[in-house]
Amino acid sequence: MLNDQATLVAIATPISVKTTSERTNVLVDISTRGTETTFKVLTILKGDRKIESFILHHLTLDDSRMQKVITAQPNLISFEPKSYKVYLVFLQKEADGRYVAVSGQTDPAYSVKQLNDKASPFEFGIPPDAKAF
Repeated sequence: MLNDQATLVAIATPISVKTTSERTNVLVDISTRGTETTFKVLTILKGDRKIESFILHHLTLDDSRMQKVITAQPNLISFEPKSYKVYLVFLQKEADGRYVAVSGQTDPAYSVKQLNDKASPFEFGIPPDAKAF
């Protein structure tokens, strides 16, 4: 189902995260904010193969401490820029050019799957930072 509904299926790594002015509640009382995460594409499995990067529009918790106390899920996602973590993403393109998870804003974790804990920067042609090793 994810593949069928996706306009873009890719393997990518996050390079920047920006909070938007969008604010909303999910599950009535969980405050979230709009977030745009820019990804560098490593490979395209479905969609326009010329895409080198894309912006994923998603929601994150206003208060990250809430993640520990929430028992009813939303399955929200967050990213660490330049962590070299790699994700398999199933996305749909929005009218404004950004992408959203096929599984929606309240459960994007079903459409965005982390493939590793930390990849080598060599995989991306990025010189390693000596302090990081």
